Amino acid sequence: MADLQINACDALTDWTNDANCTDAVDGGDFQEGTGCIALTATAGPAWCSDTYNPAGTWDWTGSTYLKLWVKRVAGNLVRLRITDSAAGTEYWNSTPALGNWVEQTLTFGTGLGGGFNKTIVTSIQIYLSSANIGDVLKWDDIRVGPISGLSVPVAMHHYGHIISKVIRG
Repeated sequence: MADLQINACDALTDWTNDANCTDAVDGGDFQEGTGCIALTATAGPAWCSDTYNPAGTWDWTGSTYLKLWVKRVAGNLVRLRITDSAAGTEYWNSTPALGNWVEQTLTFGTGLGGGFNKTIVTSIQIYLSSANIGDVLKWDDIRVGPISGLSVPVAMHHYGHIISKVIRG
């Protein structure tokens, strides 16, 4: 079984933070690639979030989960939300241990919010709740899966083009 990487989190391309925080690439403390994304609260206590929203939609047909690495340096609840182009949404709340990288697996259909259409996914949003000024949340290596079998096409609609990848397992 294999996973399809959605974002390596090595750059801020297509990420947008809200007014309560700043985001940056941390090249010194990460799990995969050359960096991770670090979200730092600049207002508080308040929710702060970062949204990954490239042009187009993803098709995650056949996938049953999203995985990512998370490190809660400070702050409270972590929320991850997936949204589709028809306003469907699903989100998961967690409180990973402070100071350690934790690989989180979010199983589709088990979150809150009513669910989303896996054929028209548009964005991934990561929140840190009740953050105080200076609280930090880091994440890395966002992927969906499982992608397995002899020939499973995976299509990602990105910038108006369809990028297809065949995973052979």
